Amino acid sequence: MPTNQTSTLSKTIFYEKLFRQYPKNDSQSRGMAADRKCLNGTAILLLEWYDRTARVLPWRERRSLYGTVLSEFMLRQTRVATAVPYYLRWLARFPDFRSVAEASEAELFYLWSGLGYYERVRQLKRLCEAICAAKSPPTSPEEWQKLPGIGPYCADAIASIGQGYDVIALDANGLRILCRLSGAGPFLSRSAAERALRPLADGLAIPGRCGALGEALMDLGNGHCRARRPDCGACPLRSRCAVARMALAPEDFPKFPAAKTHRQERPRLWLRDGEGLWLAASDGRRLTGLYELPTLPAGAEAGPVLCTLRRRIASTDYVEPVHGAGHRLKELLAALRSDGQDVRHFPPAQLSQLPTSGPHGRCIGALLARESRLSNFLPQ
Repeated sequence: MPTNQTSTLSKTIFYEKLFRQYPKNDSQSRGMAADRKCLNGTAILLLEWYDRTARVLPWRERRSLYGTVLSEFMLRQTRVATAVPYYLRWLARFPDFRSVAEASEAELFYLWSGLGYYERVRQLKRLCEAICAAKSPPTSPEEWQKLPGIGPYCADAIASIGQGYDVIALDANGLRILCRLSGAGPFLSRSAAERALRPLADGLAIPGRCGALGEALMDLGNGHCRARRPDCGACPLRSRCAVARMALAPEDFPKFPAAKTHRQERPRLWLRDGEGLWLAASDGRRLTGLYELPTLPAGAEAGPVLCTLRRRIASTDYVEPVHGAGHRLKELLAALRSDGQDVRHFPPAQLSQLPTSGPHGRCIGALLARESRLSNFLPQ
């Protein structure tokens, strides 16, 4: 698009024409062809950059459909750097769909322990069972969405990256980049942004390279077009970016209504005796099959706070002060059982083998290490 036209365009939609539905006449067809040429040039710039600088990741080095599925499950709400070691350990123990389908939930939870969002484990197992029961895996996004744990984005990513299907998967990185390229927004929701920007993503598609384009958008969003402190000067698409051309603040794109969050305090207990530690089997849907520190029953009294855990699950911020038992161990155990909590006693050697939620596993390790350091100063 000629630069002398830029100043006359709306500050909210840069490539406004790309979102129109053109009637089928000669003049409009020529306009649409020009738009496609512009988008094709943008896609080529992005692919040239990606081919030079693509991140080296284990699921890209040895590509397989199973590896693509596994990586997509692990990367939901999880940073790449966190997921990589889990991916490698999981692949060594469960190398294919059938090994996951035939494994017990306890085995799967143990290897997943610490990665968070544990409902993904059950979804992955059900998905592997469905694939093994079928004659062959799905071959299109529409077919993938019929299986457990697969939404629209995941279906597009698996089909394009794992099977070469010609669709570009739009994750949060892709949406952010296309929003800044187009200057579109604000949006009422993420789904509204996806609907508005999907025509632009489809216009970028190059047959046979849609999987690479999706991965290129992920890498660009991770390395340059970040949500905060973007590196616009080094971006390969800077010359095509509406936000850059109009000197707007990139952090303002995309813009959604502020999400409402809730704070919930949940006191926990550190119940330690000379032979081990008492833990509770979690009964929450997200964490079923894992062990956590017991929850202090309402009205019960405990010792001083040893540390405080903080974590966010969905839109809830959990604050979890961890209390020692003081001299009330028997009294607290009785209160926990009356409260319906499934508390169990584990010797120290067994603790490292238990599937625990990430924050609680780290807390247990830190408090045990603190006790070990303190014992060095006590008379033998």
